[in-house]
Amino acid sequence: MVPDEGDCPALRNRRRTGAKPLLVNVFFLVVPFAIGACATLVPTDREPDFSVGGRFGAVAGTAGASGDFLWRQYPSGFDVQFWGPLGQGRTHVLVEGDTLSVLTARGERVIDAEARDWMRSELYLDLPVQALASWINGHPAPELPAGDLGDDAFTQLGWRIEIAAWDEWDGRRKPRKLIASRADYRVTMICREWIFTNR
Repeated sequence: MVPDEGDCPALRNRRRTGAKPLLVNVFFLVVPFAIGACATLVPTDREPDFSVGGRFGAVAGTAGASGDFLWRQYPSGFDVQFWGPLGQGRTHVLVEGDTLSVLTARGERVIDAEARDWMRSELYLDLPVQALASWINGHPAPELPAGDLGDDAFTQLGWRIEIAAWDEWDGRRKPRKLIASRADYRVTMICREWIFTNR
């Protein structure tokens, strides 16, 4: 279940018997800072360094999910939001330092190990949070060992990261399509728009 840039379906049901529907996709990049006033987690830093929005797809064996995302990067960490039409089904993931928090669409807050379990079971996202801020920018985390596979790919923490497409936003070269894979697990992110606070 991998998204492509011409396809915009609702966030799909998990591909297993009895799976409950996940979020429904609608991504509004023009209002990312306005919609978080209701149930949300508040980052320590008020002004993000950058934000990036687009689509994701995650596959774990025969199960998977896909939808839209908004990522905001801060000096202290990052937050990612997923939501549906008119803000329905919004889920908010916040990483600050070594702390991972998830605010579910039901308003429940889960932290660290419980949050990781929730993301694995609901979104099929089991990526190493300590490396994600670097990966989304198209390069390995500098503080961790990595293998060089050329200009468009590298390995780190048992994952293979491929930048399948690059583009330029405000004169900055950033990933348009990124694929992270390990064994039968695969995550694809298509970045529709990057917005930089510091121009």
